[in-house]
Amino acid sequence: MLGRRCLLVRDDQQAWRVKFGETVEDAYVLQREALWLMRLRHLDIPIHETLSLNKYAVNTVLITSYLEGQPAALFWKTLDTTQRRQWLSQSLPTLLEDIGQLHAAHVVHGDIKPSNILCLPSLHACLVDFANARRVGEPWKERGMLQFTPSFHYPTPSPLARLEHDYYAMLICITLLCEPDSLDECLTVNSLLKLVELKSTDWGMPDDVKTILAKWISAIRLDLGAESDALTEWSSASETVSATEK
Repeated sequence: MLGRRCLLVRDDQQAWRVKFGETVEDAYVLQREALWLMRLRHLDIPIHETLSLNKYAVNTVLITSYLEGQPAALFWKTLDTTQRRQWLSQSLPTLLEDIGQLHAAHVVHGDIKPSNILCLPSLHACLVDFANARRVGEPWKERGMLQFTPSFHYPTPSPLARLEHDYYAMLICITLLCEPDSLDECLTVNSLLKLVELKSTDWGMPDDVKTILAKWISAIRLDLGAESDALTEWSSASETVSATEK
């Protein structure tokens, strides 16, 4: 098992990732993922390849290529301080480069969280699960459905996809890796942004990463304005599953 209704199938020569759906909502999510994997296959980033999508009555099966690795939600828990700094110096820059390519193509991932970051054996990392991806400016609600993970959701309601949504979710992920206890003490969005600004050097961030994060923080502050001081709630102890609302 790779995850909820997600299996690894392999033979002597190759491996496949097989995802199952049992409801209309599941079918919608798998169809979107298959579509976005095909749309993004031209980018120079590690990404699953859609091989087939089939429906059998109410059941849906998506088969993709397999990427060897471990979700950050599990992998980060195994790291000591030295290993964490190594990940920040080697894996995080490649992940931010991939996110930069995605954003340069005017695409928002829409559901960045530790379980959707895959840590590869090569010390690289990549994003997975593009079911909630949108082009910049497209509405989040589609066919009457809105999918999101509350703990990583942008703090102010926004009907349209923007790059700041990915920036914000990734900053939470980084804080969860580097200093999870401090995240619980951040009562506002601005306190989270200040924490990342003040602690980036202590966490061992490379200079190029700090430059990128500074641009993200400025963009979020500009977007939120005074609302960055509004109270917010974190659920850093565990990830909330994606929610769907009609």
